[in-house]
Amino acid sequence: MPDTGPIVLIEGLTKRLRCLTVLDGVDLRVEQGQVVGLAGPNGAGKSVTLKILLGLVRPTSGRVEIFGEKARPGAAALARVGALVDGPGFAPHLSGVDNLRLAALTAGRSVTADDIDKAVLLSGLGDAIRRKYHTYSHGMRYRLGLAQALLGDPELLLLDEPTTGLDPVQVSEIRRAIGETAAHGTTILVSSHQMAEVEQICSHAAIMDRGRVLAFGDVADLTGKRDGASPERTLEQVYLEKVASR
Repeated sequence: MPDTGPIVLIEGLTKRLRCLTVLDGVDLRVEQGQVVGLAGPNGAGKSVTLKILLGLVRPTSGRVEIFGEKARPGAAALARVGALVDGPGFAPHLSGVDNLRLAALTAGRSVTADDIDKAVLLSGLGDAIRRKYHTYSHGMRYRLGLAQALLGDPELLLLDEPTTGLDPVQVSEIRRAIGETAAHGTTILVSSHQMAEVEQICSHAAIMDRGRVLAFGDVADLTGKRDGASPERTLEQVYLEKVASR
């Protein structure tokens, strides 16, 4: 039976570390086919939210589900998820393609040459996939990480700060890869402190600050750009307005 509920459902999510509240009652709902950006400054709780979804961090309280299943280590639903969180890590002496094969083997995933070719095409690595990993630039290393996350055609893709540290050409390539992945029907949840990036690549945005979601909705609605609404604002302006009103 096909899924009828949201791809990601978060209700009242709280995470505390001793006296520090990292997440404070976060609510989020991600539907099929959306590209949702968690937008906010460093320390807003974006990366922790992604790690909780992957079962890497245990929440203090709240409801967290992926494909209707509780997010936890070893959850069956994680087989339908691709992720690039905390940056890529690969063997420097292996080629890109051999690293992908090793990553699939380590994860227990059965992938074909066609699966690898498709992931490489979407990531934009091209012929560089045959080169040794230690020769890769920062941008190429990230694209290989993206290719790994795309192996097996995941239905949900989680990306943490995908354009940080990249030059303008590399940023453009990552935008293209995310756009093409979304066009294939993959639901994407991406975190970024660069709100202009979220505005460009995401259909929806959750504006976060100090562990809370200050606003969530369609980017065009949040910025007033739908149907020529006035005045138009950037997501950064929306964030500043929300922070000022707290």
